Amino acid sequence: MAQKKKKKYHPVHPPVPRIKKEIRKMRIISVAVIFFIIFGVGIAYFAGGTGNGGLITGGIIGAIAGYFFGYQIVKGLLKS
Repeated sequence: MAQKKKKKYHPVHPPVPRIKKEIRKMRIISVAVIFFIIFGVGIAYFAGGTGNGGLITGGIIGAIAGYFFGYQIVKGLLKS
């Protein structure tokens, strides 16, 4: 006659700590700002050459656009 085997249970793991929503928001926005700064400086470089004024202006405009773009992503993803 077959013997009953004791059922093996999986050990319980402690919960994984969650990243707070505020930190997640700032990470998304900062990544978008950095990406758009690089994108804006690249456009300014190809459009106007190596002039410092144009590159700085392109970076500032890219940072502003990146902030608003990242903020819209945060609003869309983190609705609660």
